[in-house]
Amino acid sequence: MAKFTPKEPSEKLKKVLKKRYDTIHDPVIEEEPKEKVKQGKPWTKVGTYSSYEAASKSRDSIIKKSSEFDTKIKRCGPKQTKFKVLKRKSKELAKKAKEQ
Repeated sequence: MAKFTPKEPSEKLKKVLKKRYDTIHDPVIEEEPKEKVKQGKPWTKVGTYSSYEAASKSRDSIIKKSSEFDTKIKRCGPKQTKFKVLKRKSKELAKKAKEQ
């Protein structure tokens, strides 16, 4: 039977294992702070439609009236059979409108 000779672990593995061991046994060590994601403005519901074409017409009319809104169409209702149109003010488009 052949003898088993263990290989030397890599530097990356050593660092990971040390970090895990330190965080488990020394609660004072904290992990690196994660960046907080800033939430955008909330979406407002414009309306609910039974067909995609009707929702698309509503979305297009919003875009024609005011270009500073972001719009999207989402499925909703029982078994995802209806469509709702959502809008919110776009930061970039609102800034451009103010500058002009």
